Parts: sequence; C-alpha cells; structure tokens
Amino acid sequence: MLLKATGWLRRKWRPMLIHGSIIAAFVACCLFVSDPLFDRLEVVAGESNRLSIKLPSETDNLRQNLHEVRGGTYVAEIRGWAFIDGHTCDNDRVCIVLESDERTYVFDTMTEVREDVTSAYGGEGLNLDHSGLICNIPSRAVKAGDYIVGVYVEDGDARAFQRTHIHLVKSATGLAFIS
Repeated sequence: MLLKATGWLRRKWRPMLIHGSIIAAFVACCLFVSDPLFDRLEVVAGESNRLSIKLPSETDNLRQNLHEVRGGTYVAEIRGWAFIDGHTCDNDRVCIVLESDERTYVFDTMTEVREDVTSAYGGEGLNLDHSGLICNIPSRAVKAGDYIVGVYVEDGDARAFQRTHIHLVKSATGLAFIS
C-alpha cells in the first residue's frame, strides 16, 4: 500500500505543485487585493468625500463649534457649525480637516440649517442659517493614527482655517474621538 502511494505521488507531484500554487495565489489575492476592490462598493449613507485643498495658515477670523462628535467602527460623525466673521453662509464651502505629523485629510460636509446660529451671531443683518455642518468620515478613508480635527471655510476669496482641541484616533477597531 505504501509503495502504491509513493508511486502515485512521484507521478503526480508536478500537477499537485501547480494546483497548490494556483490555490495559494488565489488565497493571497483574496487577502491582500480584495479590500481595495470591495471598498469601492461599500457606501456609507451621507459619506463625506476627500478633497484636495491647499490649506492656508491658521486664521483668527473663523467662528466654529463642533458640538457633536461620534466615533464608530465604520464611520465617524461630526456635527456643528462654522462661518467666517462678517460673511453670510449662502455659498460657503465648509470642510473638516484631519491633521497628523505624516498626513492631512480634508473632507467635504453637508449643510444643515441652523437658524439658532443666525439668532446668536447674525448681527449686522448676516444670514448664517446655512452655517450648520454634518461630516461622515468613513473609516476606510483614513490611515491609522492620531489626528487633530480642524475646520476650513471658503467664501469666495475669503478663506479661514482653525484647529480644534478635538482629536480623532483611527485604530484597528475603528474611529474614536478624544476631547
């Protein structure tokens, strides 16, 4: 019986090696290549997009408040408001910035109507109703690390950028905020 098995193995070692190599390559492909392919299919409702923006130096003409930050396994949510002093918010571009020593990410936001901001800061007839922001940052869009959260606002030629005291930490378990 042993001689029969040894003879069979001698005749079939090449096809077994070829098939084993194909299976190993398939497993390696599934482990290392499939995540980037399937990440494109995974969509988070209201997901913020990464933007390529050259940020100005930090300015002092920005008013902002990020009053709600929630981390999670797949997405981090930031809600708040921001505006440039002396400017209305009708056509502003508001972005959330994540900065670390190695990299910087800029994400767009969705506008949320905030009449309370106009009531509190809208002196001189400024309409700040569209100063509200919602940002849903997908975990897959950020590399592991500790990031300082910032806010960037663009209104025509006026630009403002300010860092906050909030940190976003991306780890293997997801995204978490530290104030």
